[in-house]
Amino acid sequence: MNVAEVIELKEGEEVLCVVKNHWIVELHRAAFAFFLIATPFFFARPLFRIDTWGIIIFVCSICAGIAYAIRAYYVWNWNGFIITTHRVVDVDQRGFLNRTVSQAMYDKLQDVSYAVKGVWGMIFHYGIVELQTSGGAVSLEQPNVCNPKEVHHLITTTMAAYLTRANILQGSR
Repeated sequence: MNVAEVIELKEGEEVLCVVKNHWIVELHRAAFAFFLIATPFFFARPLFRIDTWGIIIFVCSICAGIAYAIRAYYVWNWNGFIITTHRVVDVDQRGFLNRTVSQAMYDKLQDVSYAVKGVWGMIFHYGIVELQTSGGAVSLEQPNVCNPKEVHHLITTTMAAYLTRANILQGSR
């Protein structure tokens, strides 16, 4: 993910981490794309006997598989949390032309939680990270995060450091 295309960093702000979905939860999309691409080769001889329609089916299936694979990678690459020294930005990519960007400043965060559910989540160490802002105005959520405990720890320690700096700056005024 190119952070500069999504957000503009403020003065003194640094990107600490970009958190994406665990690759294992995207495996079914890769398998489906592979199926769309590989199947016509398996049926190539019968398809080519049909002449024009067989070739059209062959090419369309391969093109659909490639397009699906590109879309799946694009959505995976542009979907995630951007954790900075001042805020957490949630980027929700839902296709080529549909992106929602939300942010939560550390002084507005009220609750940071994570959960690991199911056998696969326990085995492959992925789960959900949720952030709740004060007043419940914004709720940021990233499912299928790799090592959600570490992400939770990073957010809470960065939030504590940010709030400590903010209190010191306010006290010196």
